[in-house]
Amino acid sequence: MSREPRRYTESGEGASPEAAFMHALIRTERTALPSEEQLAKIEDRLGPILTRSQANGRASSGMPLRMAPLVAVAAVVALTAGTFAVRSRPEHGPQSQVSAVGSSNGTAEDPRPTKPLEQPTFEPSRPVTTTRTVESLPPASATPRPSAVASAVRPTCTDEVTLLERADAALRSGDGAGALTLTNEHAVRCATGAFVQERERIAIEALGTLGRFEEMRGRARGFEDRYPASPHIRHIRRIVDDYSK
Repeated sequence: MSREPRRYTESGEGASPEAAFMHALIRTERTALPSEEQLAKIEDRLGPILTRSQANGRASSGMPLRMAPLVAVAAVVALTAGTFAVRSRPEHGPQSQVSAVGSSNGTAEDPRPTKPLEQPTFEPSRPVTTTRTVESLPPASATPRPSAVASAVRPTCTDEVTLLERADAALRSGDGAGALTLTNEHAVRCATGAFVQERERIAIEALGTLGRFEEMRGRARGFEDRYPASPHIRHIRRIVDDYSK
C-alpha cells in the first residue's frame, strides 16, 4: 500500500462525500490562488495546527486520522476565499459618491412651492377731453346770419295778393306813382313771393305812365332775360312799343 497522500484535485469512484466536496471547492477557487507571500504566511500559521492535529489524531479516538488533512485544506481554502473577496471588493471613492448625489439630485423634485402668476391689471381708459382755445374758434363774421330782407319779408309777406291788387288798382286809376310805390314795397316784403312776374308787369307800366322810359325799357329787357317763357312778355312788349312812339 502506497504512503503517498491522496490528491483531492483528482476525482474517482468511491470518493467520500468530504473528498468530493473539497474537490469541487478547490476546483472553483483554482483561479484565485494566493501569492507566494500569502502562502508563506498561511504555512507559518497552519504548521503548528497541523502538528497538533496529527498528534491528537493518533491519541484521540473522537476524530479519525484521515480527517486532519481535510481540515487543513478547508482552512487554506477559507483563507484564500477571504483574500480573494478582499481583493475583488470595489472601492467606493468620492467620485462614486458624487455621482450618486448627482443622480439623486437629478431625479429629486424641487420642494419649493411655485408662486402663482400674477394676473395683469388694466386701468380703465379715461375719456379724452379736447380743450379748444379762443384762437381755434371760427370768427364771428363766418357765422351765417339771415339777411335783413328775408327776416323782414317772411313774417310780414302774408298779404301778397292784396298788395298787388292795390298796386294794379292804383295803376288803373292813373296813379302811376302810387302803383310804383306798392310794387317796391312788394319787392321788399315778398322778394321770393309767388307773384313776382305780376309785380314786374305793373312796375314797367307804371314807369311808362310817369315818363321814365329808359327805366321802363331796361326793366323790360331784364324781365325777358329772367322769364323768357312768361305769358306777360307779349303785354310788356306792347306797352314798351306804345310809349316809344
